[in-house]
Amino acid sequence: MFRYGTMTTDDLRLDRLDERAFFIKDKTLRQNVKDMCEFAFSIGCATLHALRPHLSSMGADYTLFVAEVNNRQHDELFLKTAEKTLWSENE
Repeated sequence: MFRYGTMTTDDLRLDRLDERAFFIKDKTLRQNVKDMCEFAFSIGCATLHALRPHLSSMGADYTLFVAEVNNRQHDELFLKTAEKTLWSENE
C-alpha cells in the first residue's frame, strides 16, 4: 500500500481520480485512467481497492495497463492526482 498525504491506495476514491484525470500529462495513460474509472462505476466500485480484483475484466485492449495497475506501478501518480485541488474547491 502506498501513502501520499492523508490518502492511501486502499482508500483512493475513483470519482476523485476521474474528475482530476486531466492533470495526467501522458495522453494514453490519462485515457486508460478515464476508461478504468468508467468501468469501475459501471460495476459499482467506488475505490481502487474494490476495483483491483475486477480489473482483468476490462478487456484485452487494457492488458498492459491492468498489469501495471495490479503491480502498483501507478499508485503514486493516482494518489498525487486524486489529491490535487480543483479551482472550484477554493471557493
